[in-house]
Amino acid sequence: MIEPRSGRRRVLALLVPAGLVVVCVGFAVWLLRPDDTRVVEPVDIRAAGVRFDDLDALAAGSHFVVEGVVVAVDDGRALTDPGDPDAGITTQLAQVEVLGEVAGDAPGPLVVEQEAALLDGTPIRVNGVTPLAVGDRGLFFLVQGDGEDFPYTAFVNEQGWVPIVDGRVVPIDGEDPVWSGVSDGVVTEVVAAITD
Repeated sequence: MIEPRSGRRRVLALLVPAGLVVVCVGFAVWLLRPDDTRVVEPVDIRAAGVRFDDLDALAAGSHFVVEGVVVAVDDGRALTDPGDPDAGITTQLAQVEVLGEVAGDAPGPLVVEQEAALLDGTPIRVNGVTPLAVGDRGLFFLVQGDGEDFPYTAFVNEQGWVPIVDGRVVPIDGEDPVWSGVSDGVVTEVVAAITD
């Protein structure tokens, strides 16, 4: 003799197929998602400019140096080639909370303008440095803007951004002459070397 299912078993018997349908539909949506959800790798851009041979020269070439953390990132402006308006880049504006002034007097609020993408939105990495993101913590070697065309601050060059992870500096390029001697160095020791 067959016994009727209990109420609990009947509910489970209905939920299992419904759950499978939800999983299958979710997988189909993920599989057929638009291409614009893909992660696009940054394009490497090489830029020429001033280079420093040691930490003292890097600090001296900067208007000020701070330890800070990025708390917000907004769109910046488009910079185009006057001869070809279709060629250029866009910038981003990173608001930095200053955790400590290392050298010079940082303006407040501190906003760093940085190259971020090609005009079509493709992200860029300039001399190995990717655009800052919220939560990035590090040492910022900055130059102050001087007017309407450049109202914010910017890295003195690619050597002027050094991430800090777990209390240690983690240079983008450990072979760089400025950072090779302090690679994986304790932040307080690096700061002391700048302020000596």
